[in-house]
Amino acid sequence: MTKTPTTGNSRGLVIKRLETVYLYNFRYLYYIMNNILVQAPKSLNKCKAK
Repeated sequence: MTKTPTTGNSRGLVIKRLETVYLYNFRYLYYIMNNILVQAPKSLNKCKAK
């Protein structure tokens, strides 16, 4: 990590905040996708069983 100069400190904070938001959203999407990928085959198997 390179240290940001004091003049661009606020910009660095904004970028950091954006990064955390994007990471959080990406993790959330990944979690949803995982759930869908895990749940879909199970529901398909249930339908086949009937």
